[in-house]
Formats: sequence, C-alpha cells, structure tokens
Amino acid sequence: MKTRRSTVAHIVFFITLIFIAGSPGNPARAADETTAKEAREKTVQALKAIGSYTAEQRDEAVRKAGETLADMDARIERLETQISQKWDQTDQAARTRAQQALTGLRKQRTKAAEWYGALQHSSNNAWKDVKSGFIESYHAMQDAFDKAAKEY
Repeated sequence: MKTRRSTVAHIVFFITLIFIAGSPGNPARAADETTAKEAREKTVQALKAIGSYTAEQRDEAVRKAGETLADMDARIERLETQISQKWDQTDQAARTRAQQALTGLRKQRTKAAEWYGALQHSSNNAWKDVKSGFIESYHAMQDAFDKAAKEY
C-alpha cells in the first residue's frame, strides 16, 4: 500500500510538472488550460448547487458531490499518467517537492471523501453543517491541487 501511495504521489507530481512545463504558445498547453478552466467552472457550479440543496434534496446533493469528486479523481489520474511518463527526466529535488505536494493533495482528498460520506448519512439537523464541511473540504482539495500545479 505504501508503494502504491508513493507511485501515485510521483505520478501526480509529474502531471503537475507537465501542466506547467508547456510554453504559453503551445497549443496543447492552451487546450489543457481551457480544459482546466472548464473543469473549475463546472465544479464551482456543482458546489453552488450542493450548497443550495435542502435536506429533502439529499439524494441530488450526494449525486452532485459524487460527480465533483469523480471529476477531481479523473483530473488527478490524468495528471498521474502524464507525470509517470516524465518521472525519469525529473531531478531528485523536484521529485521530493512533488511527493510533498501530492501528500498534501491526498490528505485533502481523504477529508473530502469523509465529508462526502457524512453527506450520505447525516441527519436533517446536521445537514447544513455537513454540506458546508463538504464544500469547504473540496475547496481545500482544489487549492492543494492548484498549489501543486503552480509550484512545478
């Protein structure tokens, strides 16, 4: 399990490097930036929707929350794939920074998953707090992802 986490951390780091490495005039990078902006906008809209749902709309909120987490997981997976392809070309210092950034990202992902579970099982009385907790944890995860991307 430790090896799996280490591999995932390496992959996420390199994916982040790839996002940053492209030059501004690179059409592939422009497409990545557009895709990232579209993904962020979609997520913002989903989180706003989740924030507006009442306890009676729990099923829809849980569905939207699951979609936002799956979306982030897919983004992380794409990043990991790209990073793994560049791992051998990266120096040790960059690898270390990547591992640290990925560790932070994974911690935030775990917290978001915990809040997602709470969304599914919260009482009507706790709904508002649980919903806010999920949204805040997702924003923290997004910030960790953005930080990793900017650092490299």
